[in-house]
Amino acid sequence: MTDFISQSYDYLARGGPVMLPIVLSSMIALTLIIERWRALSRKKIFPESFINEIHSLLDKGQIEAMWSLSKTHESPIARILADSLDVTDPQQMEEKMQQSGRKQAVVLEKNLEFLGVIASIAPLLGLLGTVTGMIQTFDVIKVIGVGDPLKLSGGIAEALLNTAGGLIVAIPAFVFQRLYYRRVENYVMEMEDFIQSVWMNCKKYL
Repeated sequence: MTDFISQSYDYLARGGPVMLPIVLSSMIALTLIIERWRALSRKKIFPESFINEIHSLLDKGQIEAMWSLSKTHESPIARILADSLDVTDPQQMEEKMQQSGRKQAVVLEKNLEFLGVIASIAPLLGLLGTVTGMIQTFDVIKVIGVGDPLKLSGGIAEALLNTAGGLIVAIPAFVFQRLYYRRVENYVMEMEDFIQSVWMNCKKYL
């Protein structure tokens, strides 16, 4: 473990000043990835006990009880039901469901745009570090020529480490952003189907 920390510190030091924002970007990206992974877990979007209870109340035509139950849950599907069941007119109910569904989709996409920004910026930071590393290399060449590879290696190492660092941050950030967007799309479609089913059954009791 000590060797790993020592080697990591050595890489950061050799990477130059641009490595600092790259590392900071990686920490932010990792935090966002973990946060969205937890937030977008299926059990938080579609709590099984809540869904089963809604079906049970719906079969009994207990719309008021469904509304009360939905108000006590924090899941997106519960918020949509709570908003839509707050009215009794079927047309208003459908409009409320659509509006609330769009609002919850925005909530589910929270921080994904920022994750995409990191995926875009990280390679540019890596490129900046590459440029500064090559400038350092050419400065050394101007002073001592190309006869001492060891002295040239510092700038070259800085350039390559920054390139690698930028890509290491950008690739996972981009992959997880697309993965989460697709997951949100699937959840939204499932919520629409569920809400539509509830609405069609509620119409029988309104």
